[in-house]
Amino acid sequence: MEAEADRHVDLIDNPSTKQLQDRPPRLAAMPQMKAIQFKQGGGAAAECLELTTLDKPTPKDGDLLVKNYACAVNPVDTKIREGKFPASQITGYDAAGIVESVGSSVTSFQAGDEVYFSGQLGRPGSTAQYSLVDARLVAKKPKNLDWVDAACVPLVTLTAWELLEEHFNLLTNDPSGQQKSKSILIINGAGGVGSIGTQLARKVFKLGTVTVTASRPETISHAKEMGATHVINHREPLKEQLKSVVGVDGVDYIFICYDTNAYMPHLIDICKPKAKIGSIVEIPELLQGMHTPDAFLKQISFHWEVMLSKGVYEYELESQGAILRHAARLLEDGTLKSVCKERDVLSVKGLIKAHERLESDPDDGHDSSPTYELYQDQKTSMSYPSDDPPSRRAAVKALTSDIEKRGGTAAAQHR
Repeated sequence: MEAEADRHVDLIDNPSTKQLQDRPPRLAAMPQMKAIQFKQGGGAAAECLELTTLDKPTPKDGDLLVKNYACAVNPVDTKIREGKFPASQITGYDAAGIVESVGSSVTSFQAGDEVYFSGQLGRPGSTAQYSLVDARLVAKKPKNLDWVDAACVPLVTLTAWELLEEHFNLLTNDPSGQQKSKSILIINGAGGVGSIGTQLARKVFKLGTVTVTASRPETISHAKEMGATHVINHREPLKEQLKSVVGVDGVDYIFICYDTNAYMPHLIDICKPKAKIGSIVEIPELLQGMHTPDAFLKQISFHWEVMLSKGVYEYELESQGAILRHAARLLEDGTLKSVCKERDVLSVKGLIKAHERLESDPDDGHDSSPTYELYQDQKTSMSYPSDDPPSRRAAVKALTSDIEKRGGTAAAQHR
């Protein structure tokens, strides 16, 4: 009867039996996937984030199709939701997962590879069951990390690494040993980028003096754990602290991870001649401090670091895959640590919580700029009970363990 009904519909559309026989077979329905996106126009997270069903993408040419098991939510996601940058309605630029299929020109990966990556600004992000990503941006996941810890790594590591290597011209292999005599000040050393930047500056680029700012006992302790040689308080004058705590009058490099213009006028005074200042925090107004006689006479240079720039303008994409391959080796041998703080399930509720957490700006924002990692439970189609369990931490830990055994998807938060 079902076949007859289908035939009846066809005959109504086209009563000619010959034409019916000549008609090509109907195309099979496209495979579907779940994703969380924000509504057109953006707005508050609780008002615009929604679950949607989309066609599962197909890789072309140099792409990988990755089944996501963990994704990160960074401050840039909230800015995109607010419309500050043009991008896909599906955010999320960090992910870890398994390659499901590859494009025709891809030779460096194959189905079944465990990978991690940070995607491109103009393409759908990782708050979805599947992502298409340019193979040049991808590396094999560190073998010693679970999905969540791996998803914590890409964006913050690429950001810090590019600033240190490409803007500050530091070397991961310094045969002369000159970098041991160099000094760096990292503003907001306990944030996500600051944490990995501290590790890289001290353990990979081998700078002799790595000073970071933090104010609370727990963030001071964390900064030292990351490798800082000195910690000073951002709430007190920086120059006096450099003299009393670090024993220097100035530094060679300054790495700004928070409120660029609030610090710039004070930083020129503690720069050595030909010092380099780099920032990852955009500003809506004219850059302060650089248009002064001191900045001119000291020949200080200023550098913006935006790891998403390469994907937007399609240049040097392969360098990001190379950095992640190098980072994977350093994570496997224990040189670097993945710093995850909070984990939650990838659901509309979980993503809203992550966005609101990142926008809450705790403690004036100085001590944390976290990345919130979310894990996908493939068997529940990205859903999770709306009410928190009695012991949330124990429940999430148990669920994470269960998901990892099954190969689910997960997420967490950088300090």
